[in-house]
Amino acid sequence: VSDVGVAVQLAHAAIRSALLNVEINLRTLNDPLYVRQVRNEVARLTEGLATEVERLDALVMQRLRAE
Repeated sequence: VSDVGVAVQLAHAAIRSALLNVEINLRTLNDPLYVRQVRNEVARLTEGLATEVERLDALVMQRLRAE
């Protein structure tokens, strides 16, 4: 179960890292419409991410404490 918790945290960190790369690269573009579209798509794709990570963390901790 702890491996699942670690995997959740690593996946979350990887997503956040990728988002930082996207954002820094968007700053170099000169097409405001495209930048806005990408940011909207990123927001759509990551909506609820933090909530889901918290839910999974709580589930992992619940299982760990039950063992």
